[in-house]
Amino acid sequence: MVTPRIGSPSASTVALRRATAPCVAASGARVSSSEQAGGGRSGQSSILVADDNDAVVEALAMLLELAGFSVIKTYDGLQAVAAAERERPDIVLLDIAMPGLDGRAACRRIRGLPGGGRVRIIALSGWDPDSDGGQSAETGFDGHLVKPVASAELLRMLGCR
Repeated sequence: MVTPRIGSPSASTVALRRATAPCVAASGARVSSSEQAGGGRSGQSSILVADDNDAVVEALAMLLELAGFSVIKTYDGLQAVAAAERERPDIVLLDIAMPGLDGRAACRRIRGLPGGGRVRIIALSGWDPDSDGGQSAETGFDGHLVKPVASAELLRMLGCR
């Protein structure tokens, strides 16, 4: 909702409504952390977002929080692995092309953690999954999204309506 401020015709206030209902799976069942690998706070599914582009992390975090998820933000592969070990997220969104430890290496390390085989890991990339020769699936990713990520596509991949 955008409302003009009184006395200043060029200024406006933007108010975003926070979702009160959690993400709902296509079947109508609530996506809960008890059904997933980790333990989201307050019964929310938790998603770890890792991307070296701060704007991407912040935009995805806002979308996911509005959808009812608990979000863990990281900005490189090493932070993602450490956070995955510490926080045990239900889902991980990993940028493939990060400096230092890239998304593929981070995915392999997360898969090697206790419970890492149950975590749903989705690659984020500027490249189409067909152009990487199937490496995303071979690395252990459960899905692949091309940036810029369409919010409807992301939420659908996460099982939301």
